[in-house]
Amino acid sequence: AMYMTILLSVVTQNHKMFTGKINYGKRHRVAGAFHLMILLLYTLQLHYEAFWPVQASSVGPPILHFIDHLALDITLGLSGIILTHTAIYDFRSAHQDARINNVASGALDSASTITVGEMLEHSFYQIINLVQIIFLHTVSEKSLLSRMVALFAVTVPWIFRQSFPINSFSANYNSTKPGTDPTSLIGILYRIKKYQYLFYKHFMLHGLNVSVAMW
Repeated sequence: AMYMTILLSVVTQNHKMFTGKINYGKRHRVAGAFHLMILLLYTLQLHYEAFWPVQASSVGPPILHFIDHLALDITLGLSGIILTHTAIYDFRSAHQDARINNVASGALDSASTITVGEMLEHSFYQIINLVQIIFLHTVSEKSLLSRMVALFAVTVPWIFRQSFPINSFSANYNSTKPGTDPTSLIGILYRIKKYQYLFYKHFMLHGLNVSVAMW
């Protein structure tokens, strides 16, 4: 709830991101507004269930009783994919990798501009999110053999990781790269982000999947 409060406060102060009259990025703005709406609905759903668990389990929130968690999760996953690809479509001409010379990739450096390659890379993880949603919602009701098949299916998309652009975290704090400083705040943050990603991928994602499938 606090996250959504802060987010909505920022959006309210910068409402022209969604309400501006210019056509530049129009598809991405519409997709962003829809994604924000889904996040808000989900926050309301979780808030209701946390404070009125009995009523939520029996009748559900008045405005959300027709939407279950699976529907919300899949909608959120699809929305994330659409959001990423509308960014690629709307900004591809101005954000081509060849036209942008960032010192660091990603958005940690305030002077950086997100490139099309980074958007494509992000789209892979949005697809992974959707695959994870389907896996976690369906695997618990299956036999052990079926769970093993589901585990294989949820892992297969990683075979195609090399087909998407890869932006190395270490390149952002490598002292041999012009303009980088491994001792700067940005360099330290990227180093932390790298290990955070490794923990997420190998323990919180693959480790979670194996645990869920086995038990």
